[in-house]
Amino acid sequence: MEVTPIDGRSDWLSGGRMILDSAGAIVDLDGAFAEWLGVERGSVVGLPIVAWARAAFPELVEPLAGMLACEETFQSNRFAEGTGWFELEVVKHGGGICVRLSSVLPPRNELEESSWDEIGRAHV
Repeated sequence: MEVTPIDGRSDWLSGGRMILDSAGAIVDLDGAFAEWLGVERGSVVGLPIVAWARAAFPELVEPLAGMLACEETFQSNRFAEGTGWFELEVVKHGGGICVRLSSVLPPRNELEESSWDEIGRAHV
């Protein structure tokens, strides 16, 4: 599996969505997410998401693997990657899993310690 790492992405992600089968393989993803990742939609279909994330977005592996192993239906986790903050959401229903990844503002205490200019430059 050849995967391009997405470290250092500086553009804002407004809710990239991905559908997985019950085993965690990618079934489909929306166009906005594919564009943000820099992949063709069909190129990731069938890949196990944890293996893909390990190669493309290592900071996503730990929260994602934990959320996929959990039996809760609705889950959410925030984490930092490089200069950005993300919210990862997982919803499980029947034989499918929906994953949503969005750029988010840092926690309030971090906003108070940095200037809005720095945050804006990191996401332009």
